[in-house]
Amino acid sequence: LAPALAATAFALNHDTAAAWAAIAANGQQDDNSLLAADAKDAFSALPHYWIAAEAGNWSAALADARAADAWLTANRTARPLMGLLLPVWIRPLEALALARRGDAAGAAALIGATPPDYYLCLRLRGQIAAQAGDGQAAERWFTAGAAQAPSLPFVYADWGAMLLERGDAVGAIAKF
Repeated sequence: LAPALAATAFALNHDTAAAWAAIAANGQQDDNSLLAADAKDAFSALPHYWIAAEAGNWSAALADARAADAWLTANRTARPLMGLLLPVWIRPLEALALARRGDAAGAAALIGATPPDYYLCLRLRGQIAAQAGDGQAAERWFTAGAAQAPSLPFVYADWGAMLLERGDAVGAIAKF
């Protein structure tokens, strides 16, 4: 699992070459091969999803998230923790990929079925609202995420990216 976690970290830090090298080191062909270990040990390694996302290949990211969703759904009876991962991890990532592919309605429906008070879900609700052009809703979700976890930087980075995209460099710098 360590190479998969390293690959995920590299992808999230925009180093896809290092992410692919880490994946090659352990011979892992897809993210589903990690899900049992992820669920057992409470890790969240999905390097193929994040490499695709970093490359802007949201179709591949969506396919990976959907494959993870199907695998977790099929295996949650034998491993009850699997069912818990769906609404707080896989489906939010699936919703983000839908939004980035331009399916605002599908993304809104999927993220709307996730917990409204879970940090990752709040962050992704903000990103999805921003992607849909609803800056007020995005600000509301980012504010909720920042209130929930004020020392975690991720919601501030998401918020800053949205502001920068809207042309508010000063506001973005403040959030960054």
